[in-house]
Amino acid sequence: MSKTADDSKTEAMRSELAAETLLALPTEFTIEKAYPNPFNPSVQVRYGLPEVADVNIQIYDLMGRLINKITLSNQPAGWHTYNWNGTDLVGQKVSTGVYLLNMRAGTLLQQQKLTFLK
Repeated sequence: MSKTADDSKTEAMRSELAAETLLALPTEFTIEKAYPNPFNPSVQVRYGLPEVADVNIQIYDLMGRLINKITLSNQPAGWHTYNWNGTDLVGQKVSTGVYLLNMRAGTLLQQQKLTFLK
């Protein structure tokens, strides 16, 4: 069976998309600046994984108390977004203040300050 011009164009487009996808993958674990920050009622944190990983997120207050945590298992390589709605472990809204977000993927740790305003 011979290829038509349309088949060749389709294959070329697929190759370009695959190459763009590979280029868009992060080369290291990273988190981008939270948005909006300060926030109310929720904040988004975009993070990138170079490979499949379990992502553990903990949020602490400035006294070092654990406020919230979540584990996202088997996250694929690529870019993801975590949304925190400003609640604690039992679903209560947190007080106005500064919180520390710790995001761990494997053995790598990234941290960021989040400010919640009422």
